[in-house]
Amino acid sequence: MCSHVISICTFTLRELLQVIDGLLEFHLEEMTRMSLDVHWCSKRIKVHMVAIFERFCYASKSYELYCASYPLSFVATCV
Repeated sequence: MCSHVISICTFTLRELLQVIDGLLEFHLEEMTRMSLDVHWCSKRIKVHMVAIFERFCYASKSYELYCASYPLSFVATCV
């Protein structure tokens, strides 16, 4: 699924809720409307969510943010 693995993540429920809150605060829906370059998106996410993003996986055609320990995924397409 992921073409580039940043790292494998392990989450507690509290951390997972923090991730969800972070994604909501990051306004991913606004980003998807802007037709952004994928690499630019990567930099923006790293700037705003470094601690969270470093635990996730980057997929070349979209941002597929997921924890390997859970059957959950968060996707933000930046194309």
